[in-house]
Amino acid sequence: MAFGLLYAEIRAIRVDRIEQTKHALEERAAQDEHFKAIREVQDQDFKSTAGRLTVAIAGINSTIQTATKTLEQTTPHAFLHYVSYRLDSPDSTNKKFVPGLEYKVQQQFHNDGSENALLIKEFAQVYVGKPDDKDTQIKLGKQFENDWNNAPKYRTATVDPFTGGFFTTFRKIAVDEAIDLNVGKSTIYVLRRLEYSDSMGRWFSDDCFDLQVLPNGIYINVTHPCVVFSNVRYPAMQHLQ
Repeated sequence: MAFGLLYAEIRAIRVDRIEQTKHALEERAAQDEHFKAIREVQDQDFKSTAGRLTVAIAGINSTIQTATKTLEQTTPHAFLHYVSYRLDSPDSTNKKFVPGLEYKVQQQFHNDGSENALLIKEFAQVYVGKPDDKDTQIKLGKQFENDWNNAPKYRTATVDPFTGGFFTTFRKIAVDEAIDLNVGKSTIYVLRRLEYSDSMGRWFSDDCFDLQVLPNGIYINVTHPCVVFSNVRYPAMQHLQ
């Protein structure tokens, strides 16, 4: 009888523990569901707040950029850039390119800013290449960078607002270049750069164009802008990067 009572007591205790454990698990599951719902609401609130902050930050950045651009435009500064060119032949009666002759290309630039520009370096190179071809222009751009780095600097000069200047680049045409130019297989490319400074910093202005090709040669009075190497008044540090 004693063993029977002991067994019954142990069994009752075991059943009670099982019931308590089951109840605790059910309560834990209910709490987890409750907290999960709270977290979902909080996540939605966070995403909504983050979205509003992103929009607000984008608006602030846009306002800052607009204000910066307006400030740059209204603050006295220099704006030095190339405006035109002129190609002169030693033999003005000859319409074809002649091998061995030294051609002159006059580069003209202008300061359209409201402040003096301190001209640090001016440089232009004349190349011969495939007309209106992006790969050719990229290759010439890399070649120009090497030529630019090796070109000597000269005495600095001041360019007043609404004034300009010019310099001349010389180029001899090789035999194979003259043949391709005279049949329209190649054209003349001119890549140019100005380095100058003003009260706001140091700047570069790049320019690139090629001459229009005709069935029997090239037309020197019509130019085509390059798709690369064309950027005016950009920070010198940006170029160094």
